[in-house]
Amino acid sequence: MKILHILNRIEFSGAEIMLNNAAPFFISKSIETHILSTGCDVGPYSSELIESGYKVHHISFKKSPQYLWRLLLFFKKEKFDVIHIHPERGFMMHALTAKLAGVGKIFRTYHSVFLFSGFLRKRKKLERWLLVHLLGLKNISIGSSVQQVERNLFNNQTTIIPNWADNQKFYPASEGERRELRSIYGLFDSDIVLVSVGSCSQVKNHAAIINALEKVKEKVPNIVYFHAGEGELLQSEQELAKQKGVTNFTRFFGNTNQVREILALSDIYIMPSLHEGFGISALEASYCGLPIIAYDVYGLRDIVINNVNGFLIDPNQEKLVDAIVKLSKNDELRKKMGGEARGLALANFDMESSISLLIESYNN
Repeated sequence: MKILHILNRIEFSGAEIMLNNAAPFFISKSIETHILSTGCDVGPYSSELIESGYKVHHISFKKSPQYLWRLLLFFKKEKFDVIHIHPERGFMMHALTAKLAGVGKIFRTYHSVFLFSGFLRKRKKLERWLLVHLLGLKNISIGSSVQQVERNLFNNQTTIIPNWADNQKFYPASEGERRELRSIYGLFDSDIVLVSVGSCSQVKNHAAIINALEKVKEKVPNIVYFHAGEGELLQSEQELAKQKGVTNFTRFFGNTNQVREILALSDIYIMPSLHEGFGISALEASYCGLPIIAYDVYGLRDIVINNVNGFLIDPNQEKLVDAIVKLSKNDELRKKMGGEARGLALANFDMESSISLLIESYNN
């Protein structure tokens, strides 16, 4: 079987990392996997995917007949059995072109909650209906929140194949490893380390954490904040940390392959996103046994159960401060919630099960 995954620019991000984790499973099933980047350039994470066995192609997206023609020739030349579309941008163009090229099976995964309104919502609803009923498009949601939004706003029925992370790669540190990692990163055993992972963007809302740190520091003097990830707002977040006077206990690591190390030495995972499709980084933190403090929004509700594996709070600065302080000052509560987080993650979000469901969908 020969499959093409269509992406935007290939970033150090959720769908790309999931596909990278899935590569050994595809290879074991003799599935030939290709990826098409439609970004302005192929993207920085492409080398990782090539190393994992994917064949990576690039056609820069444009709303033009020339783009459609290049796409059609590419699809016909490669003779894919399955084309799996991931971005919202241009998904109707990609699906129609795949059908014209004679591709037998076309899939679409919805990775985010699309809260369109007005005429745009009506247009998107019509597009979804046409592609399902005229082209036989198969729709997949990454979680309950995405499925709910697609059903309620667009009358679009989807099948859930849960997002996955590598639970062999992400796991809690032993006491010895934790002490060693903290020594390497210049931390004391008594430090309480808050951590976030993800692109620096408006939606991820890391500014809420930085704004909370000054008040948290007054009540938890040994607090430290680590962030892994880059993005368009990285520089402004670093500037905000300077303005707030919290740079002495804040570190930005950029994109790094040491995410598991950073999670393993940390105490609390913070995710104040304004909305998420799912929140893979929170799942990785859960595998590492960290309690989660998250805003009560789409996507994060799929992972966090309030007062069980963390705190699910209203998007409010004072409540964020209170939750951080409460969890920072209670070692037993952190351990209990962290244990629940790992247990729930392993029970509900198993990588092998999700990838098997995806391969089964391709075969049906």
